[in-house]
Amino acid sequence: MTTENIRLNKFIAQCGAASRRGADDLVAAGRVRVNGKAPETGMPIDPDKDQVEVDGKIIRLPSGEPRVFLVHKPIETVTTVHDPQGRKTVMDLLPPALRKLRPYPVGRLDFYSEGLLLMTTDGELCNRLTHPRHHLKKIYRVQVKERVPEQSLAAMRQGM
Repeated sequence: MTTENIRLNKFIAQCGAASRRGADDLVAAGRVRVNGKAPETGMPIDPDKDQVEVDGKIIRLPSGEPRVFLVHKPIETVTTVHDPQGRKTVMDLLPPALRKLRPYPVGRLDFYSEGLLLMTTDGELCNRLTHPRHHLKKIYRVQVKERVPEQSLAAMRQGM
């Protein structure tokens, strides 16, 4: 049982219907209803009492314990839950049982990069690991096929 109100976009993200920013876009587009009415962006809701619909479908918080797992992302795979361009996504790499849990990627790997990617059903964990306000230092190890010019290395050292 939830004991406190949460922002609508956070609720929508925790339900796996969109990212927080994507949830704000859904609200602005008129695709969200709270208790049958058009909500305001950022409004608080009570997950135990309020009924939230996205595109006419009632959404609910996932039941059970949050899940965290690693996925090997191959090249030419998009680090997103859904790609409007129809490219292969990290969700396509998961077995159906894990897809049903509606996990989302923690961070991003470039389309032409491969490597381990953290995925979770825990929206709060994802936010704490990725949002700049938490000042979590990230270290990336990169292997390239060819020599990288010093000018490019200098730019990378300053942060991308």
